Amino acid sequence: MPSTCQPRRGAGKVLWNAGKLSSVDEITRLLKNRFRTQNQDERYRAELKGWKRRKGESLQAVHHFGRRLMALAFPRQSVSLMERVARDSFFDALGEPPLRMKVLKREPSTMDEALKIACRLEALGKAGSEESWDEFGRRKDKNHKTMALQTGPDKRTDARITKLEPAVIKYKEELEDTRSEDTSQTVCRAR
Repeated sequence: MPSTCQPRRGAGKVLWNAGKLSSVDEITRLLKNRFRTQNQDERYRAELKGWKRRKGESLQAVHHFGRRLMALAFPRQSVSLMERVARDSFFDALGEPPLRMKVLKREPSTMDEALKIACRLEALGKAGSEESWDEFGRRKDKNHKTMALQTGPDKRTDARITKLEPAVIKYKEELEDTRSEDTSQTVCRAR
C-alpha cells in the first residue's frame, strides 16, 4: 500500500485494536473518542500550563508550538481571549527570567508582538547569556554559591551551638524535675 494511503500511526493503532469484527459505527465511535478535541481540551490546557522552552529551542519553535496548543486547548473561544492566554503562556514558556522581564516591560498585546520583541532582544544579546541559566530558568552561579554556603563549615554557628548546649542541658534537667514533681503530686491525689 502506498504511504499516502496508510492511516496515521494513532489511527492505525485504533483500527488494529478494534479487531476484524468491529462494525463501521464502532470504529467511527472509537476514532472520535481518540481524536476529537472535545475530549482532550483539558489535556491540552494542562500541557499549556506546564509548557517551557527547552534548551536550544528557537523562539519561533516556541511560538509555533504555543499557537498549536492554544488551538487545541481552546477550540471554541473568542480570538481576543485566546490571544491574551497565548501571550501570557508565551511569557511563561520563555524560561530565561531576564528575557521574560524585558519582553514584559515592552507590554506586547499579542503573542506575535511578544515573539518579535523576544527575537530582537535575543539577537542583540541583551537578555543574558544562555550559559548562566539552567533548564529551569535559575541562575547557575547562584545555585553553586548556595550549595557552597550550605556545605562549608561556619565558625560563628559552631560557637553559638557551643554556647547554647549548656543552656539546653539545664532546661532539660528542669523539665525532667518538673515532670517528676507533677507525677508525684498526681500519685498523692489519687490515693
